[in-house]
Amino acid sequence: MTLNQLLYFHAVAKTGSYSRAAEESDVSEPVVHRAIRRLEKTCGMKLLERVGNRVCLTKGGRAIYDYAAQIASLADLTAQSLVEERGLISGQISIGAGTPVGLYLLPDILAKWMAEHPRVNIAVTIAEGKEVHRLLLEDRLDLTFTSVSEPAPGLRRELIFADALVVVAPLGHPFAQADLLSLVELSQERTILPSRGSSIRSEIEQVEFQYGVQLKVVMEVNKQDSIKHFCKAGVGLAILPKSVVIDEVASGQLHLLNVEGFPRSRPYFLVYRAGKPLTPEIQSLLSAVRLWVEERHRGWQPLTVKPGLKPHDLSAPPD
Repeated sequence: MTLNQLLYFHAVAKTGSYSRAAEESDVSEPVVHRAIRRLEKTCGMKLLERVGNRVCLTKGGRAIYDYAAQIASLADLTAQSLVEERGLISGQISIGAGTPVGLYLLPDILAKWMAEHPRVNIAVTIAEGKEVHRLLLEDRLDLTFTSVSEPAPGLRRELIFADALVVVAPLGHPFAQADLLSLVELSQERTILPSRGSSIRSEIEQVEFQYGVQLKVVMEVNKQDSIKHFCKAGVGLAILPKSVVIDEVASGQLHLLNVEGFPRSRPYFLVYRAGKPLTPEIQSLLSAVRLWVEERHRGWQPLTVKPGLKPHDLSAPPD
């Protein structure tokens, strides 16, 4: 059993393909095939099998995969430490994120950080929290940013910041002048909501159950950015994360309403594989994330938000 055999095995299992593993490892495909055959011979069992168009782990392969992943991470760390000794950070980071983080936070965070670290390549996958967790468990992502509070077994989470679910109205809506609205009043107005099954929709349904009301849903949309634009066009009110609408509220394109039960805290977590060392480039990126969150969101993203606050100033901390 050699280091290269374990590295090639890890690459095939992670990519689901001999050809992609060979490309990632900068060797020919026959070299990868030979290494896997020799590793299987040493282990005395099949480690990989083809299922459809994808190469998957067998039961024996799953038994050694975590060890191979740790060895691959240590090999990366060794290479990175040598680069770091020369004063450079390089490598590749695969990030998964839910919609608010992926569309409204990561671009600002990554733009500055990538300009300072031009030798690092970034791959971003935008998907629902459960999907990015699955990709993370399959070792196809290095880390994720999601609002899913209970990660799958084998994953660790770190609280990064808290957003908040808020209610917004289009320009000219009569609710814009109200000091405080009840959920009964809200339920009488046309409302646009995320599609059923999404984490945000589930939170809204919990509010409906808690207060014994049912919102008048005139449209369901699976993209939060689209909900925002439908709201701006006057189709109805919308309930969205504050990070999605903060720029439109600040510029006067949408009204932030003061509604019973809102804003509702919505924490976001950094999630990564347990036991997998964080490479220097990932550690550097995480430091940049924490700094950016502290600078931009200080005062408007508390973890505990009291209902009934007057949210006239987005940058002002709650009383």
